[in-house]
Amino acid sequence: MNYCHSPNKEGANKPAPPNLAIASQLHAGCLWREVGEPDRSAAAAMNTLRVVAFLFLAHPVVAQVYCVRAIGHTPFYERIFLAKGNPLRPSTLRGVDDLGPLARYPETNRIDRVFTEFHKERTNGLYVSCLSEVPLSPVAFRAPGGLISFEQVRELLRDTVAVPRNSWTNHLGHTGGGRYVLSFLDSKSGEIVIDLRAGGCAVVFFPDQTFRCIMPQGISCLKTQAYLEEKSKRK
Repeated sequence: MNYCHSPNKEGANKPAPPNLAIASQLHAGCLWREVGEPDRSAAAAMNTLRVVAFLFLAHPVVAQVYCVRAIGHTPFYERIFLAKGNPLRPSTLRGVDDLGPLARYPETNRIDRVFTEFHKERTNGLYVSCLSEVPLSPVAFRAPGGLISFEQVRELLRDTVAVPRNSWTNHLGHTGGGRYVLSFLDSKSGEIVIDLRAGGCAVVFFPDQTFRCIMPQGISCLKTQAYLEEKSKRK
């Protein structure tokens, strides 16, 4: 039997300092020698998955830079941002790249200005859905080009969670480009605007000129941010 070990030049009684890279290589060597020739590719794939998982557990910063997401399906409100020819975008599905001038929302400058005013961000109720805050009986609904339905807007609000503005802007750099602004009018509250971005991220602008950032909860960098914030509260 082959044994994997890390030689210690300073003496056998003194343990060597842990080294993630060396440990990963040694583990790969052990696994490689213990399996037969036909199983080497499968063993290598499994080893890669183990190393990646260990990196995310051992180094939260890695998870924040290399953002990944576990998702069972891709909603249509995300598929409209995919390029034509992408397997997840059916050939019959129109996307934001089909809109042209229709993609321009007349009040884009206003919502961009509101987003820069930090005191207008809703900072309560983080990491839960904001579905209950949004009236869902609109008297008018405006989605340029009709790319998504109001039912899909409901799905977006249901499947995302409210996050701090800085978490949202940090994650935006990990997504593809694209922007789709839609709005609907509630008879009692007024106009609600949703600035939808790639990857299911969005900003909800309320009639009282406040806003809330939302994004899918299965994103690794969001979990890291939530962990760090919770840890800081306990100090």
